[in-house]
Amino acid sequence: MIDRMKRKGTFDVYVGDELFTLERTLFLRQSTFFREAVKKAEDHLSKGEALEPIDLHDESYASTAKPEDFAIYVEFFKSGDVAIPTDENTWVFLTRFWALCYQLGDFTAANRTMDAILDETKEKNITPDLNDVIEIYAFRGLHIDCPLKRLIVDFQIHEPDDLLTEPFNERPDRHYEVFIDFLQDVALEFRSLARSNQPRGRFLGDDDLFKQRVSTRDKCRYHEHDDDHPESDCTERSSGEDSEEA
Repeated sequence: MIDRMKRKGTFDVYVGDELFTLERTLFLRQSTFFREAVKKAEDHLSKGEALEPIDLHDESYASTAKPEDFAIYVEFFKSGDVAIPTDENTWVFLTRFWALCYQLGDFTAANRTMDAILDETKEKNITPDLNDVIEIYAFRGLHIDCPLKRLIVDFQIHEPDDLLTEPFNERPDRHYEVFIDFLQDVALEFRSLARSNQPRGRFLGDDDLFKQRVSTRDKCRYHEHDDDHPESDCTERSSGEDSEEA
């Protein structure tokens, strides 16, 4: 049973079978999910009753979160950096970790992770493949225009590869379903680009497309902003025409 003094300063979270004790002030300030979950739990407490641990697998879209990923999330608050495991594909880990931060409503951690994703793609000239698209679109709780989906769509439009021609042989039905969602997002972005250029009487040429490639755009385009993380405070936003979004 959690004593009253501990309840005031910390709260407990289960991720799978592992129990994490989090500093209340810090994590409630950073994460909208934890802020709402703790408030909801406390609203149902009787006087003198202790706050029970929050089970992440029961309470949020982050139901598939790995304990080892959550441990890295906790450490992020101490160092300010994302500790990438040495035994895992960096792109795969970073996109999964970004989804965890986004699902927890921690846009500070999500935006920092997105910067690491963008640096990784630029440094190693990475282009997402079909498996990346399927995994990203299968994450639960991601908004239709969330930054990670926007990144994948921009790659397909402005730096096209053979992604749309890859075979679907012997893939489960859920892969078809999420891939259709991806194709719809690509089509919507194409339509948006076409409409934005109609007054000029032309479609985007190669030079225009190059200016909109992921590696040349402001990182801010792939950040998530809200009242606690306003776009005006973003340090990854440049000035001038080259920073304007399509």
